[in-house]
Amino acid sequence: MGNQSLTFTLHGSHYAIDTIAVKEIHNLPELTHVEELPPYIPGVYNLHGKILPVIDLNILFGHPPERYRLNDSIIVLESGGNLTGLIVNDVYDVVTILLEDIETVRISSHKPHIHHLISGEAKVGEDIVMILDHSKIMDFGFGNLDLKETEEPEVEEHLKTEWESKIQNPNSGILAEFHKRSISLMQPVVSEDLIGLMPTAVIGLGGEFFGIELETVREVADIKDVTPIPCCPKHIVGNMNLRGNILTLIDIREILNLPLNRFTEKPKIVVAGVEELLVGLVVDDILDVVYLKPSEIIHVPSAIIAESEEYLRGNAPYRGRMMTLLNLSKILKREELIVNQEA
Repeated sequence: MGNQSLTFTLHGSHYAIDTIAVKEIHNLPELTHVEELPPYIPGVYNLHGKILPVIDLNILFGHPPERYRLNDSIIVLESGGNLTGLIVNDVYDVVTILLEDIETVRISSHKPHIHHLISGEAKVGEDIVMILDHSKIMDFGFGNLDLKETEEPEVEEHLKTEWESKIQNPNSGILAEFHKRSISLMQPVVSEDLIGLMPTAVIGLGGEFFGIELETVREVADIKDVTPIPCCPKHIVGNMNLRGNILTLIDIREILNLPLNRFTEKPKIVVAGVEELLVGLVVDDILDVVYLKPSEIIHVPSAIIAESEEYLRGNAPYRGRMMTLLNLSKILKREELIVNQEA
C-alpha cells in the first residue's frame, strides 16, 4: 500500500505531501502583510472570497527569509473546510510512496516542532524526499487566526509596501504581475465559466512561451538517465525508463525554428500522448496551466499560414508576452519525427 504524494522543492530541498490535502496549485500572488501574525506567515490573500494565510516553510524551519520569485507557486491545502497556502519553488510529479519505503526521522534537533511537521523520509528516484504531515502544517497555518471571509484584511497603507521588499528584483512589471494574479484569484469560481475555455499547459522552450492542449499531457517528469539511440536523427534525444516503461524523448525545437543549443541545466519532460503514440517532449520548463477564452486567441497570419498552419493554432497573451499555441497532435504525427526501425 502507498499514498499518492505531490512532490515539490523549496530552496534546494525536496518535499512530498499527501494529495488528499491538496485543493489546488497556482502561481504566487501578491500577499498582504497583517500585523500580529507569526513571522512564518508572510501574508494573506483572497482566494475566491476566502482569506488564506500563507506559510513559508523556510522560515517555519528556522532558516533566514528568502526573497520570493515570480515563478514560485502556492499549494493550497484543505482540511475540515479550512484552507492554508504553502509557498514552494517548483512543483513536480504526483508519485506513489510505499509505506514500507518511508523511514522515520530519528535525528535529534533543537527545533522539535520540525519532527512534528516531517513524518518521515523516502527515496523518490535519485532524491531523498521529506514527507510533510499536512495536518500539522494546517495547525501552524491557523492556530487562533480569525480571518474574515470575503473581505480584504484591514491594514495600514505602509504595510502593503512590504511586499516589494519580499520579492526578487522588484520592478513595475513584476509588481504588476503579482498584483494581477491576486486580483484574478479573488474572482469567485463558477463551474459554468469553464465551458468553452481551452485548458492549456504552458511550457518554456528556447526562451519562448508555448501552449499545448492539456488533454494531450499525461504527466510531467524530470529528465534522468537517458540512453542514446544509435543511428537516429538529431531530434531523437534517446530513451528513458519512466517507472518501468521505456519512453522515447523528442526535441521539437527544429520544427519550431528555435536554435538547437543546449537545454537549461534542469530540463523537464512533458509526457504527451496522441492516440496510440506516447512520447516525452524535452522542454526547458513547465510553467503553468491556464484556461484560454476563444477571444484571447490570435490566429496565425495568412502570410505564413501555408507553412505552419498544421503545427500552430495561434497566439495568446501570457505574462505580458505572447505565447505560441502548438497543435501537438499534428506535430507528433509529422512523418520526420517517426523513427524507421527498418532503415
